Amino acid sequence: MDRIRKSFRLFLLFVVIFVLGAFTGQFFTDKITEADVRGAAKIFGLEMSQSEIDSLLPGLEDARTAYLAHRKMTPSNDLGPALWFNPVLPGMNVSLPKIVMT
Repeated sequence: MDRIRKSFRLFLLFVVIFVLGAFTGQFFTDKITEADVRGAAKIFGLEMSQSEIDSLLPGLEDARTAYLAHRKMTPSNDLGPALWFNPVLPGMNVSLPKIVMT
C-alpha cells in the first residue's frame, strides 16, 4: 500500500510540475532542475533522496518532451469527443462464443 501511495505522489509531482510550468507563460524554456523537483516535492510534503531526484529528472524531461509534442497537435473542429470506445476496427470480424440457452 505504501508503494502505491508513493507512486501516486510521484505522479502528482509530475502533474504539479507541468501545471505550474503551463501557468507561468514561459512554457518550459529551461531544463528542469533539482531545485524544481525539490520545490514540487515540498508542496506535496515529500522528502526525496538525491538518488531519487537523479532518477526522476530524465523521466521528467521525457514527459515534458511528450507534453510539448501534444501541445503542437491541433485537432480539427469536426472531431467529436470520445464518448464511446469500440476496440473493433471497421471491417474487422470478431467471433464471439455462442451461448446456448436451455
